[in-house]
Amino acid sequence: MIRKLAPYTKGYRIWIILGVLCSAGEAVLELLLPKAMSQIVDVGIANGDKEYILAMGLKMILMALASLVMGVGAAALAARAGMGFGANVRAAEYAQVQRFSFANIEHFSTASLITRLTNDVSSVQMTLMMGMRMLVRAPVMLITALVMALTIGLQLSQVFLVVLPLLLILVAIVIRYVGPFFTALQKSTDDLNLVVQEDLNAIRVVKSFVREDREQEKFAQRSDTLRDTAERAYSFVVLFVPLVTLIMGGTIMAIMWLGGHYVVGGSMLSGDLIAFFTYASEILMSLMMVAMVMMVLTRSIACGKRIVEVLEEQPEITDSAADPALTVENGVMTFHVSLASKKIVNLYVGMAADAEANKADWLLPTTDTVTYSDGTSEEVYGYDIPVAAVDQDFQLALLGTKGKWYDHTVSIRNAQPKAEEAAETPADGEYSVNVTLEGGSGRATVESPAALTVADGKMTAVILWSSPNYDYMIVDGEKYLPTNTEGNSTFEIPVSALGTPLAVTADTVAMSTPHEIEYTLTFALN
Repeated sequence: MIRKLAPYTKGYRIWIILGVLCSAGEAVLELLLPKAMSQIVDVGIANGDKEYILAMGLKMILMALASLVMGVGAAALAARAGMGFGANVRAAEYAQVQRFSFANIEHFSTASLITRLTNDVSSVQMTLMMGMRMLVRAPVMLITALVMALTIGLQLSQVFLVVLPLLLILVAIVIRYVGPFFTALQKSTDDLNLVVQEDLNAIRVVKSFVREDREQEKFAQRSDTLRDTAERAYSFVVLFVPLVTLIMGGTIMAIMWLGGHYVVGGSMLSGDLIAFFTYASEILMSLMMVAMVMMVLTRSIACGKRIVEVLEEQPEITDSAADPALTVENGVMTFHVSLASKKIVNLYVGMAADAEANKADWLLPTTDTVTYSDGTSEEVYGYDIPVAAVDQDFQLALLGTKGKWYDHTVSIRNAQPKAEEAAETPADGEYSVNVTLEGGSGRATVESPAALTVADGKMTAVILWSSPNYDYMIVDGEKYLPTNTEGNSTFEIPVSALGTPLAVTADTVAMSTPHEIEYTLTFALN
């Protein structure tokens, strides 16, 4: 899931890196203060050295100010990176929804798509913002404070041998059991949004048939379900906090009791005990921060999976699906289209409202086998669709697996005579090919010559763009992500034939919002 969402951090990665460094610096500077305070007590106050006290006090003020600046910087950078990441994900998700057919929308439901575009994205972006702060700050504080505590009092630090494993086990138990509840929570949110959407869209019908009480009852049922699910999910959090507080309180009492004996016995200085006490508190607080972030992360993982489901959903009808050659026989034009699955069970040339009355004219599916770029194959439905005229819109009704018809507007455009036979595929091996790029604004270029690999008769080319701002390419309906994280955008895409223009789509994030741009690539051996 992380790997699939990581490309959407493009354009904000520098802010993420700087934010992480600021969070780490803030934690380290903050943990230097207790040591300085112990020196004031054990050296300055013990010897009555005012100059030493003032000098160390000035150092503490400077460290506190530096920590404050880094903390503010980390918060600002995390907000910028998180909001930018969220905007990129929403834009990509919305663009994907725009390519959906009605069958795809039916698969998710409109209410669920709204939740995935809003609530789920907000949850993931908030986790990124919290992760840049707490998931960096907490481990740095934990390790640094533990090292400082060990240097102050090795014997007193043995308290942590009991406390730390106990806290880690508690955190693991909570994370283990809270995950399924958060998944159910998002599903309950979808159900509630669906009721609200249906009622608002059909409010005139509801009022006309005096169904307000019934609809209010439905809303109350879904709302109660959401409430109960949320209560079960957060009950673990409610139990976790007092248990951790109890453990922290017991740990502090143990440190004060043992440390007091060491101070009285002369084996530990008072200032060191104060510093150790502070470091112990930081260790325990850092563990609590990690635990809280992990619980938030558990929910965001559920939300992230839901977002990825939308991004990876294959549209049932795509522009690329309409690319096969148009067949003309005896003055009748048809084209065969292989859909993305078996979710469309029948087609009807005309309006959905007329389909049931003309069952004899329904188009029956064929079973097609499609092979994807990774070599896997799948059986899908295909249809031979009659075409009255090219470059002219016509209505095509689709019947989904749920028994509902949907209207769809289709057109066959840019019909071209069948091209000459493409050049033969070369033997397996590595080649250098010239690449011709057409389309777009003309500002973008690709590196030519490019590397071409032929394995088992299948050709793959390496496309290096003149910009680092392309986050994916689409070839034959398949989406390809960059193979690099630094430098200009690089992709490995399949090549169907040499000497024949290959239609591709490239999405750029160089503008205020991501844009898909249509190109053609033509490959020729040197």
